[in-house]
Formats: sequence, C-alpha cells, structure tokens
Amino acid sequence: MSAKRVASLVRAGDLLAVRDDVLVAAAAPPTWNQRAWVHLLDAAPGARLSHRTAARLHRVGRIVTTDIDVLEVEEQYHRDRRRGVHRTTWLPAHHGSMVEGLPVTSLGRTLFDLASLVSPARRRRGLPHLTEQQVARALDDALVRRLTVGAMQRVLAELGGRGRPGTRVLRGLLELRGEGYVATESELEDLLLAVLAAHGMPRPAVQRMLGHDAPAGRVDAVYLDLGIVIEADGRRHHTALLDAESDRWRDLELSSAGFVVIRVTWDQLVGEPQRFVAGLRRLIEVRTRANRS
Repeated sequence: MSAKRVASLVRAGDLLAVRDDVLVAAAAPPTWNQRAWVHLLDAAPGARLSHRTAARLHRVGRIVTTDIDVLEVEEQYHRDRRRGVHRTTWLPAHHGSMVEGLPVTSLGRTLFDLASLVSPARRRRGLPHLTEQQVARALDDALVRRLTVGAMQRVLAELGGRGRPGTRVLRGLLELRGEGYVATESELEDLLLAVLAAHGMPRPAVQRMLGHDAPAGRVDAVYLDLGIVIEADGRRHHTALLDAESDRWRDLELSSAGFVVIRVTWDQLVGEPQRFVAGLRRLIEVRTRANRS
C-alpha cells in the first residue's frame, strides 16, 4: 500500500495512528493480542514479547498485569527506556519461540527473565517487580508440563553470572527442585556446547574415537588441532567411584597420544560456567602458542 493511500485512510478515520509508526484498523475491536502486536511493532527489530507477557502466553504462573513486556537487543537499538521495555545484550534464536502467532521468548528464557524481576530495588523505584513465590509458581507450572530441571539449568548456565539479575533467585529455586539430579550423556553434551557457544568459544568435535595402538575410546568433545579433550562427567557418588580407575587408565592412554584431558562436571557447568570457560580459554592460548613454536 502506498504512503499516499495510507495517509488517505488515516484522514478518513479508517486507520488510527496508535504509535509514530504503527497503525490499526479503526473497525478492528481492541484486544489483548492487538495491544501485544502494537508494542512489538513499536519496538526495535528482532524484539520479542517477554517476562510477564511471555508467562501469560506460555500459561505459567499467576501473574496479573496490564503491562505488555517486550525484550529488545540493546546492541541493535538505543533510545529512552519505556515502561514494559526490557533490554538484553544477548537474545539468540533458540531463546525465542512463537505462541498464538506472536514472537515470544522461549519458556526457559521467560523464567530466567521473570527471576530478574525479583528485586527490592525495582520495587523501591516503582518498576515492575515480582516476588520469589510468583517466580516459583511459574517454574513449577513449567516443570509440571514439559520443561525439565536439566533444560532449565542449561538456560542458567548460558545466562547466569555473578551479579546478573535473576541468577541467584533462579539458582536457588532449581537447587530446591533438582537435588540429586543426574544428567544423561546427551544432556551433558548439550549443556557443554551451550556454555561454550554462550561465551563465544569455538565448537569442538563431539563423540570422536581417539587413540593410536591402544584406542582410548570415544570422547565427549575434542579440539583435534590443539589436542584438547573435554570429558563431561555427570556421575555421582558410588557410580563415580566405581568408574574412577577406568577414567585414570583412559586419561593415561589419551595423554600418551598427546592429548590434554579436561574433566568438568554438570555442577561446574551450571554453577561456575565462566570459571570453566576462562580456564579452557587460557589452555587454548597455551596450546596454540605451542603449535606455532
């Protein structure tokens, strides 16, 4: 439709300007979905419905609000903050989904963002805020339906950081619900790759057979050109003790083939992903310099 035609419809009252760049049909009855679309279209490119609005669409929690929450990527757009507009520096594709035809944050990302609203400072400043009990209710609703503790811990590993809003609250809620949690091999591999990707690390090869005359077997992840093997260990208690001797033989075989072996646990990846990545990054730098010399 041409700009001239749009202007004509506005003058005739058939189109109503509800934002500088957003028009709605005058004959269309006002609905919640219409309001959501107006806020989305008025936001920065790539924005998604988030926080309390996303919780409503995912049908988790009992959060009542008339606000529409939208999440924008800060690096793409800079303007004055408005009520209901949230900013992030990282919103990857897998943190988004479509619900009722609306672009919305994924269920896991939504829960993390809800946890970030548990803040006495936000309450004192009159900003949108939630109680820990409200976030716990939303988390429990999600766990009853289809979300797993393991999947939620992967989100925490990707987004959580010391001092980052939502990290402490969500970690505490997951600890209460995930005591004794043991990840499957596939969950561990997914978590490891998610942590590496979230911190801008190169993706290693996964599930490779290594070794020479005496094959060491299949490893979880490896940087072949640098000779760095990463083994993600989700075993606990007696299982870990029974397998410890086998692991030592395996590490010896890999070392004799020129590999450096790093072992990392599920708890380390969830609790201190930055520390793991920092150590791995230093090792990659050391091995890279050694290869050049």
